[in-house]
Amino acid sequence: MALYLKAASKNWRLCVHNFKSKKSLQTLTPLIGSYETARRYLRCLIACFDQATSGPTWLKAPDIARLVQEAFIKTYASLYKLWSYAVMSNHCHALLKPKPIDPSNLQSDPIAFAEITKRIKGYTAREANKILGRTGLTFWQDESFDHWIRNQQEFDRVMAYIENNPVKAGLVTRPEDFEWSSASERIRRGWDSLKPLT
Repeated sequence: MALYLKAASKNWRLCVHNFKSKKSLQTLTPLIGSYETARRYLRCLIACFDQATSGPTWLKAPDIARLVQEAFIKTYASLYKLWSYAVMSNHCHALLKPKPIDPSNLQSDPIAFAEITKRIKGYTAREANKILGRTGLTFWQDESFDHWIRNQQEFDRVMAYIENNPVKAGLVTRPEDFEWSSASERIRRGWDSLKPLT
């Protein structure tokens, strides 16, 4: 599953929760024109956020970026297999697979995605607000975009998108040079092959 979280902004809100499934995208087609147009529209919105020209950029602060990164790779590692992530200045991406509720039962349902995002967002919001000297204020937008990966080709495409996000935003020239990313984490671990980080 691909995950997209955006820092809260008073200026405007990204309503990506409306794009969670093909069905919800189809409900927008009369307004936008077509399902594919709706998908392109969403990609354009996310590309705008990659440039970080609006809204808070709290995730630029190394202490906060480290906090979010640690939440992904350590604090909540028991909830999912994490394949890829990038903590950008005003949003983050992750490619993960929820683990079973009961690891001893192979037929067990996976941990609910809403539970994963609730824990990550709740914990990182509280801790980041402490760092920023804020109390009781929104850190993340309520919405998040999630998308189930359907095949290996899509997995590869999403993985490349996430890891190249800092390059596309002009922050680095190579994915592994961006400190707050899975590409960099694999280098820190001395890995030369792709495997889950958690």
